[in-house]
Amino acid sequence: MVDSPLAVSTRDVLSVCIETAEPADARLVVEILEELRQELSRYPLEATAWMEQPQAELGCPPPTVLNGQPHPQGESAVQVEAPSPHRLFIYLVSEDDFSAAFGDSPFGRAGEEIFCPGGGRVCAEVTTGIYLLKLDRQELKDAMIHGLGLLALTRPDHEGY
Repeated sequence: MVDSPLAVSTRDVLSVCIETAEPADARLVVEILEELRQELSRYPLEATAWMEQPQAELGCPPPTVLNGQPHPQGESAVQVEAPSPHRLFIYLVSEDDFSAAFGDSPFGRAGEEIFCPGGGRVCAEVTTGIYLLKLDRQELKDAMIHGLGLLALTRPDHEGY
C-alpha cells in the first residue's frame, strides 16, 4: 500500500470499471474524471498527477453489498490477495436492491476490496464501489467524488451526505 489516492503501488493510472454494456457509459466516466482533474488543477501537480489519462472499462467484479440487507458501513469489503487494477467500481442496480442496501440515499458507497500486504495485520480499503439507480451525469459525478475521496478538494464547503 502507498499513501496515494490510487491506494496501492501496483496501480499507475486511475482505472474505473462500470457494470454496464454501453461503451458510451465508459466514455461518460472518463469525461467526468477529466472534468474533476480540471477542477483540481488549482492544486499542485502532484495532487492531480494520479488522474492523468484515466481509464474506464466495461464490467466489474460482482458487488459485495447486494444481499437484500441494509448496508452496514465498512463491513462489506472482501479481503483480496492482489487488488484489482480499478480504484472504483460503478454499479447500476435495481430500485429494490438499492433501497434494501442504501435506503433513500442519493447513491450508495461501499468498500469492495481490502488489501493486507504480506498477510500483515495492517489492512486498508483499496477499492470502493458506488451504486446508482440510473446513470445521471450529476449523480454519477457526485458519487465518484465521494468514492474517490475528493469531496474536501472539490467542495470544501460541503458537509457531506
